[in-house]
Amino acid sequence: GNLAGEVDFYGKKDNESCDFVKISKCEANCTVSAEWGPDGRHLLTAVLFPRMRVDNGLTLWNALTGTKVLSASSEQLYEVAWRPGQASDQDISAEEVGRATSNVDSGGAKKQAYKPPKARGTGDSTVAAMMRGEVAVPDEDRRRRPWQSKKESDRNFSQTSPPHSPESEDANGG
Repeated sequence: GNLAGEVDFYGKKDNESCDFVKISKCEANCTVSAEWGPDGRHLLTAVLFPRMRVDNGLTLWNALTGTKVLSASSEQLYEVAWRPGQASDQDISAEEVGRATSNVDSGGAKKQAYKPPKARGTGDSTVAAMMRGEVAVPDEDRRRRPWQSKKESDRNFSQTSPPHSPESEDANGG
């Protein structure tokens, strides 16, 4: 499938329980293929052709730290796989998981949608203050619309005299 975005790595706290803790994370955008390495410590992700026609390439991640070990791009990459070999018998120890967990971000600051300064609830929003009754609503609307002239004198002039056109002169005999 298409794995877009963040990848979280988890490990067991200890050998007796089945409690898992977040060890690290990485961001592997537009991933089409993901495969664990034989050592169980590395993850190979790839953006493959023809599913994705841009940004084809592979990335190798260290699962304990969430860091990028290797990145290689390609014009058209159709498949990636680990070289067949002996799988590692050595599991990741609880001690390694403990060290890795101490380095992981606890996810404190979550990304939020952008809010303009007046909508951030800092109390300086005039509209919100008017709705709460804290500020008086202005008597007149001072906003200018595109069809209104910029100067008050221009608006008064256009209301007092009709537009002048050559056809009106011909009709009046002028």
